[in-house]
Amino acid sequence: MRRNFEGLSTLRVNKIRNHINALEVQERNRLITDTGNMIRGRMADHSDDEIENSFKLVCERYISEPEEVERILDRLKNCQDKSEKTKFIATFVAEQESIPSEEFIAFVKKFLEIIKNDSELNSFLANPQEYINNQKHRSAYALQILQFVINNPRFNSLPDVNRKIPSDTFISTWLTSYLYQLNLLEYGAKDAIRFPECIHPDWKEQVLAKAKKNYNGPQTIGTGALPYYTRRNIAETAKHVAQMKMGECHSFAQLAADHLLKFIAADKFTSIDIKMVSHVNGLGTHTFLLIGHQSDNLEDLNNCLIVDLWAVAMGHLSTYGVYTQENYPFPSMLTKLVCCYDSRAPLPLPQHSQSNSSSSIQQDIKTTVLSGNFFTKKLTPPIKKHLTPLQQAVIDFLKALDKHAVNRVKKDLLKDLIKAVEDKKIKPEKVLNLAVSAYYAKLIEKIRDKDKYVWKQMSAIDNALVEAFNKPYIKEIWQSYINENNIRDTLGSDISITTINAIVHCLNKNEEHEFINQSILNSNKMCFSGN
Repeated sequence: MRRNFEGLSTLRVNKIRNHINALEVQERNRLITDTGNMIRGRMADHSDDEIENSFKLVCERYISEPEEVERILDRLKNCQDKSEKTKFIATFVAEQESIPSEEFIAFVKKFLEIIKNDSELNSFLANPQEYINNQKHRSAYALQILQFVINNPRFNSLPDVNRKIPSDTFISTWLTSYLYQLNLLEYGAKDAIRFPECIHPDWKEQVLAKAKKNYNGPQTIGTGALPYYTRRNIAETAKHVAQMKMGECHSFAQLAADHLLKFIAADKFTSIDIKMVSHVNGLGTHTFLLIGHQSDNLEDLNNCLIVDLWAVAMGHLSTYGVYTQENYPFPSMLTKLVCCYDSRAPLPLPQHSQSNSSSSIQQDIKTTVLSGNFFTKKLTPPIKKHLTPLQQAVIDFLKALDKHAVNRVKKDLLKDLIKAVEDKKIKPEKVLNLAVSAYYAKLIEKIRDKDKYVWKQMSAIDNALVEAFNKPYIKEIWQSYINENNIRDTLGSDISITTINAIVHCLNKNEEHEFINQSILNSNKMCFSGN
């Protein structure tokens, strides 16, 4: 009887849980304090109405329902003084942001849902690799959580764990081990140069160097994210990628799928559901795998794994391409998903099997058959597009350019740039540079079979857009550009034709003259158009 009691003891497990809960409270309170200190001085010289109007804009960034925004504003109005309002606003803002240890805390909490008592904890800590190898009844997801936690030095240094391990020790699941066999460090991301913001900063040099290396075999003519893939499609693409040691997101997804499906066919491990999915945003897609996904809703990723070898090629190495939604490096790609292959339903999928909002998206992908990756870095994917005043100002400026543009290619480019701002994949300032440079170009080209725009030379400049250049936010951006580039031939505080002319000359001389939106075929056919 005593032995059973000891086996079910949770004393040590509870100490770990209490430590994690205390860490979460401590970091959240620190974030609230820091946020309060930051905004206190800003609020001192503003009226209650100004504070409430500003806070409403903040709320609308995070909350899509107008009724909920009004409810929160009512609570702010009930605060007695500015000190109380400061605390209320600071608490609200801090609760929307991530704390430093958020990922670590989330994984340990999931770990404690798997390892529920001291007996299991002691067995696991005594020999983690053996424990994982013997847990045949556990899901791939549960085993991966165990791997993530036990390889984290912070967990091993917790007072109630206190596990000393050699620095070169790495505990792995069967999934990590099989993906490791691909020797992913040898592979390069073909499109890394197009997406520098997605490269892990610690590996940027190496990633870009691999992207520029020569191919080891014939280049594949990719078709991007297809509406669906067959097993034959996947095998053929995987063979080419393995030969070239180079790929893009959709071809890396097929490499991973082929590798795992071969192991399943050889009975190396229990059959699991492998889905290839694409995040579809306008004409942009990003393709990866879901492992063990059982929900009818593709965007319910609570108990499934994400396999993305393109992320590894972009320098996100620590998990060998296996992630959950908590540590996936591109979290905004986890919305608007469509399924293009399911190992348990390998034939084309009916529309009703997709996520709720995917029918029109699926049709888009069938008709466009385009590839590309548009990444944002927000920790929580927004329910709808929430634009900052700066982003909205830039979009309004681009619409003004579009209104005056008569060239079809320029109008197409401006629409794509507006989409880029809405999707927050390019900084607004960068979009302004591209838009103005292209708008005033004498010649602009759009490469057929590639969503790529190239322009050159300058056309005449008139006063049609002087007002647009002097709009709030836009004017400040151009004044910063003038100062940064030491443009001297400008007069007055407003943006004049002379100033615009100087800006365009500087853009023409110093800035890039192309915008690549998508890439489908390796073709040099061009559509050429004058202004």
